[in-house]
Amino acid sequence: MMAAEATRSYTVPSSSCLIPPTARAYSLNATVVPSGLLSYLTLWPSGGAQPLVSTLNAFDGSIVANAAIVPAGSNGGVHAYVADATHLILDINGYFQ
Repeated sequence: MMAAEATRSYTVPSSSCLIPPTARAYSLNATVVPSGLLSYLTLWPSGGAQPLVSTLNAFDGSIVANAAIVPAGSNGGVHAYVADATHLILDINGYFQ
């Protein structure tokens, strides 16, 4: 569970997905299971500035999924920010070298 206004970092190459550390970007599916309204979730490469755009929204509090391509950041990491409390599932389905 991610608390409201929380940022979390994910180091993708250290996961069990066998993504090589040389990957330059990830193709992923972000799914949120909010406990109520989720005004927005944003994903961006670690080490970079948080963008002012959303990757997905769940204004009615329903489970929502959205595909995204996110560049690999520092150490292959990706940051996630949620405006409101939610569970976040990141499913990586590919990468770019």
